[in-house]
Amino acid sequence: MRQGLSGVVIGALVAGAGVMGGHAGSALGAPVVPAGAAAPAAGQDQAPSPLKIGDPAPALSVDAFVKGAPVGSYEAGKVYVVEFWATWCGPCLTSIPHLTELAKSYKDKGVSVVGISSADRSKAEVEAFVARMGDQMNYTVAYEGDNQMSRAFMEAAGQGGIPTAFIVDQKGRVAWIGHPLADMDATLARVVAGNYDPVAEAAKAGKIETLTQEAFSLADQAAWDQALDKVDQILALDAGRLETVMLRWGLLLQGKRDFAAANAYARQIAAGVLAGNGQALSAVAWNLLEVPKESRDLDLALQIAEQSVRVTGSQDADTIDTLARVHFERGELDKAVERQTKAVELAKGTPQAADYQARLDQYTAAKK
Repeated sequence: MRQGLSGVVIGALVAGAGVMGGHAGSALGAPVVPAGAAAPAAGQDQAPSPLKIGDPAPALSVDAFVKGAPVGSYEAGKVYVVEFWATWCGPCLTSIPHLTELAKSYKDKGVSVVGISSADRSKAEVEAFVARMGDQMNYTVAYEGDNQMSRAFMEAAGQGGIPTAFIVDQKGRVAWIGHPLADMDATLARVVAGNYDPVAEAAKAGKIETLTQEAFSLADQAAWDQALDKVDQILALDAGRLETVMLRWGLLLQGKRDFAAANAYARQIAAGVLAGNGQALSAVAWNLLEVPKESRDLDLALQIAEQSVRVTGSQDADTIDTLARVHFERGELDKAVERQTKAVELAKGTPQAADYQARLDQYTAAKK
C-alpha cells in the first residue's frame, strides 16, 4: 500500500475519501512514529498550542546539528524551510535529494533548509545515516533529541505523516505547511519574492478545508458528481493544488469509475501540474493498473511511468518499480525483470526493499 494518511500528503485526500488505493503512495508519506518507537517522554501529555499558517513559527530547539551551518533562531529577512524526517522513513529518502536541490538553488537568496530528525533513533544512527548520504543530503541537518520541537510544529499543526515541511517567512511566520514534494516549490518562490501573504493564504486555506470536508462527505455517500463539483471549486481557488488534483483524478477513476474521463484528466495533469513530479506521476501510472483489465489503458500507463522515471533521473526505486509493473502487465517480461532488478538495487537497506524483491521474484517466475 503506497497511500499516505495525512491530509497534506500527495494523494492522501484521495485515500481519505476511500476512492484510491494501491502501491503508489509509499514514496509520499509515512506515519510520524513507526511501530515500536518509544512513547513520549513524561511531561508531554499537555497538547501544544495550535499552529496554523500566519502564526509565529515555534523556536528552533534541537539537541545537536549534525551537518551544515547551525541555525539557532530565525533571522529577520531570511526564509527557512524546516522539514521533519526520520532515518527509517522511505518517503523521506525520496524528498532528500529535492531538498538538496532547493538548498543549492536558494543558497544566495536568503533561504536556509533545515532537516529535523526525530529522536526515535539515536544521535549516532542519525550521524551515520547523514554521513552515508554525503552530498545527496547537502543542507543543515539537526538531531531533535527531546522531541519537543516535533510537538511544537507537527502535533500543533495537526500533521501525522512525514516528511512534512514548514516554510517560515522573512517575518518569522509560518507561511506554508505540507509535503516537500507537493506545491512547496511554487510557494517558496513566492515567499522569497515577497509576494506571498500568509494571512490571505490562511483565509483561503480555511475555505479549501471546508470544501474538502464537504467533498469527503459527498464521496462517502458515493455522490461523485457533487464531490467533483466541490473539488472543482477548490481548484478554482488554487489551480495548482497537487493533492486536490490527485483527488479529482481519483474520484473519476476509482469513485465514479468514468475511465475515459479519468484517462483524459491523467493526460492533462501529466503534461501540466504533475509534469515535474516523478512520485505523483508514479502514483498515477500505478493506479491506472488498479482498474478492471478490460478498462485499462496500458499505453497511457507506460507513457506516464516512463515520464516518472525520466523526471527522477532513473535513480528512484519507487518510480522504476512502477514502470516494471507496467511492463509486467503488458506482458513485457524481460523489461519487467530488467527494471525491477534496478529497483531492488536502488532500494537496498530501505523499508521497501522486501516488497521490491517479492515483485522481482514474481516477474522472474513468470518467465519460466
